[in-house]
Amino acid sequence: FPVTNDGIHFTGKNINDYHVIDHIWIGNVRSGIKIDGRFCFNTIRSTIIVSCTSHGMHISCDGENYPISQNLYDCMQVDYNAGSGVYVEDVGTAGYANGWMTSTFKGCSVQYNGSHGFYFKGNNNGPGGGGGLKGCHVEQNTGYGIYITGTLCIGFDITDCLSWAHSVYDLYIDTTLGTGFITGNRFATAAYVKTTHADSNFTIGSNYGGTWTIADVSTTRDSRVSLLDARCLDVLSGNPDVSGVTTVFFTNSGDISITDMTNGKPGQRVKLALYRDWE
Repeated sequence: FPVTNDGIHFTGKNINDYHVIDHIWIGNVRSGIKIDGRFCFNTIRSTIIVSCTSHGMHISCDGENYPISQNLYDCMQVDYNAGSGVYVEDVGTAGYANGWMTSTFKGCSVQYNGSHGFYFKGNNNGPGGGGGLKGCHVEQNTGYGIYITGTLCIGFDITDCLSWAHSVYDLYIDTTLGTGFITGNRFATAAYVKTTHADSNFTIGSNYGGTWTIADVSTTRDSRVSLLDARCLDVLSGNPDVSGVTTVFFTNSGDISITDMTNGKPGQRVKLALYRDWE
């Protein structure tokens, strides 16, 4: 194909359902796979997308006109593309939150792309309900490893992934209303989670590595981000920033001195716990 065309393009409102794309190599085109129409109950498996002039995989959601839901992207390799490896954008009208639902990337390799690894840009619905990333390898992309931004990110889990060797953030979430579980991952550099809606509820479980930043600017609820693991927010001493935090773990072999906690809210409850690595 010439580089002005996409490798495979699903478009329009017709039923593009129950397809299986398996063991295909796509390269040197604009986007390896472009989806901007109805696309449901499909599986893309063991497919390689490399050296595209735009994004490796480009999914454009419009919940008002067509659903993209209940798809499985399994064991794909999306590397060395000029744009993001996987770019999911919402172009729909506010109020239609079914453009992207219950779709999962599982065991995918997304590396060495010219922009972000996974980039979910949701103006209205973003990842609009369920699904997520599971067991993916995200490495050495020019931008963020996993980047989620926009108004909604509901029920989107990030589990058992490796994201590292990025210049700034291995994981960056900045959403108004977001829910999901982030656990079992390995981050090497830094992770950032920001959400501002009173109904948001991200839970950060047992992850390894990285420096975590929890940003929370809402004034209507004490905490929208729950930390369950000792390694998520380790503080050696001093005045911890408890904005949006329910638990602060102190890692120190000696005595701990707490003089103050910053950015707390009236009535907020914060549990302090001591974690020591005895190895």
